[in-house]
Amino acid sequence: MNAVLGTGVAMPGTVTLGLIFVALGFAATFLMYRLWGYPFDKTTGASAAPRWAMWLHRGLGYAFVGCYVAMMWEMVPRLGSYQVELPTRTVIHLLLGVTVGFLLIVKIAIMRFFRHFEEWMPYLGTAILLCTVLLMALSLPPFLREHALAQVQQFRQAGL
Repeated sequence: MNAVLGTGVAMPGTVTLGLIFVALGFAATFLMYRLWGYPFDKTTGASAAPRWAMWLHRGLGYAFVGCYVAMMWEMVPRLGSYQVELPTRTVIHLLLGVTVGFLLIVKIAIMRFFRHFEEWMPYLGTAILLCTVLLMALSLPPFLREHALAQVQQFRQAGL
């Protein structure tokens, strides 16, 4: 699951998934903001928002959760290969990842079982997006730095 960048350096699958994860997060969150602007009838439990937009938001949410599970499937086994004491950046990354998972479980539980907490949805969605952006901001710069160093090394090996 590695995409090849323009320099021939393979981009790890987790970076690709991370970029998709952030894109899905932005799309779902901003669609949520739009949908929450429509009137909601509490007696019937129905929103005046277009059905297609509600289904799109739900589909984006399922894709987001699927992407999260795929990344955890890839990353959690890596924890065993680390030294005893984890580096600070890794600890922060781990805590943000667990926080996203916790918030997703809370959000799903509210939507499935505890609808009386439904007014929390915009806050939970925004918190999930914040953690997602922080995860990417924490992870992407080291990857880009490593990519740039690999590119320089390739040019030196090619004699350019």
